[in-house]
Amino acid sequence: MRFVFASNKNLQECVNRNEFREDLYHRINLLPIPVPPLRQRPEDIVPLAWYFIKQCRENDSSEWEISENAVFALTAYQWPGNVRELRNTIRRACILATEPVITPDLFPFSPPRTAFVPVAAMDVTDRGTPAAIPLWIVERDHILRVLEMVEQNKSKAAKLLEIDRKTLYTKLERYGLEG
Repeated sequence: MRFVFASNKNLQECVNRNEFREDLYHRINLLPIPVPPLRQRPEDIVPLAWYFIKQCRENDSSEWEISENAVFALTAYQWPGNVRELRNTIRRACILATEPVITPDLFPFSPPRTAFVPVAAMDVTDRGTPAAIPLWIVERDHILRVLEMVEQNKSKAAKLLEIDRKTLYTKLERYGLEG
């Protein structure tokens, strides 16, 4: 018999704060496999969505597709509920859809509006054609570069970004960069 344990908390920190039994921690901590939250793995969102769509196909026998706008909405969303939230979002969309196409209006969150993406935010596909990068990724990467430039001084970074510190901390938390 094998047991697999999962937690959304850092158990070592919980042990240090006497919130988790140390002896139990040492019993279950044989082979830790840290998995970052889904918001830090945007490249996993679309393959996971297709996996969940495939599961819906097996249960429903419909040939589900997903619109380009829906893909954009899924990758732009921060997924505070992680993979479970993504799974439930796809299941919900399959249940509510009147056509076999999943569109952003079927999602329980408000999809971001498509924004103009500057040329600097363009990537190139394997075929050499430009592909737009979601705006939140451009913003996240820019914040990271500015923080590196000022040696992680958040006050200086906020000044350079022309935002207040609270906004910077909110963005860092949203992008999973704080902690």
